[in-house]
Amino acid sequence: MKEQAIQKINKIGKISGMIASVMGYLAVFATVVYVIVGIIGFVNQEARDAFAGAIPTIEIREEALAEEETIVTQEVRILSIADLQSNIGENYLFFFVSTSLHLILATVAVFCFEKMCKALGSCTSPFEEDVTQRMIKFAKVFVVTVVYAIVSSFVESAIVNAGASWKFDISFWDVVLIAIVMMLVYVFKYGAVLQRESDETL
Repeated sequence: MKEQAIQKINKIGKISGMIASVMGYLAVFATVVYVIVGIIGFVNQEARDAFAGAIPTIEIREEALAEEETIVTQEVRILSIADLQSNIGENYLFFFVSTSLHLILATVAVFCFEKMCKALGSCTSPFEEDVTQRMIKFAKVFVVTVVYAIVSSFVESAIVNAGASWKFDISFWDVVLIAIVMMLVYVFKYGAVLQRESDETL
């Protein structure tokens, strides 16, 4: 029974590791492409203007449907779409660096997850020290990535709207995922302690 359970864990770990590996390399490719395009946009005014014109259309699609429309906030500050585009254009470097960091953190998280899965794919017990340490590393990077995404989204929305309005974009599932990951970390850490005590007893 125990051997069968370990074999299933190994199998799931190997399959998950392969999937994570592919996802990791795709994330690296996406990050590199974004950085290259971003650098081109930084030195090319025309590309930067196109970037500035595209984002507000996405960010304020529910609030502004035509170029002549305006956004009225609770503070009764009025910003035209042209103003929003100007705000993004002026802060192009910030948006570029912010998104690049987000992509890099997400990529690192995927590779940490891959290493954790590979450790599970070759372990003789899911509570081995190597598995636990890799899980802790993944949990730390994952939490940092999610928190960074929430904070950067808040700052970006404030910049886009020139401080007239902002949104704190945190979802229920963000909290749930962080809670699940942290819970698993503590469960596996406790399991590793029991495993160590068992080995020492034997």
